[in-house]
Amino acid sequence: MFQDSIRSMHDLQANYSELAEIAKRKGPIIIENNNRHETVLIDFIQYQKFCEYQQRCCIDEKLAEAEAEAACPNTKWIPHEEFWGNLRNRYGV
Repeated sequence: MFQDSIRSMHDLQANYSELAEIAKRKGPIIIENNNRHETVLIDFIQYQKFCEYQQRCCIDEKLAEAEAEAACPNTKWIPHEEFWGNLRNRYGV
């Protein structure tokens, strides 16, 4: 699957600039150490996009949980003012 994108630790040390440029143009490069996949060299812009994707996934998951809880007939609701007061007390906002 990633065979074209696997490089040795020695290759990384000897050719970092070249590998960084390849990562920018073609995507992540897996770095092996002692024939074991150890790290991934990835362009910073792609890394930022990956982090944003993870955050969106987490938010989507939490929203789905909240929607399911809100739909449950046993959910206990509290008044709006009490909710915001709890947040202020907890986080000092």
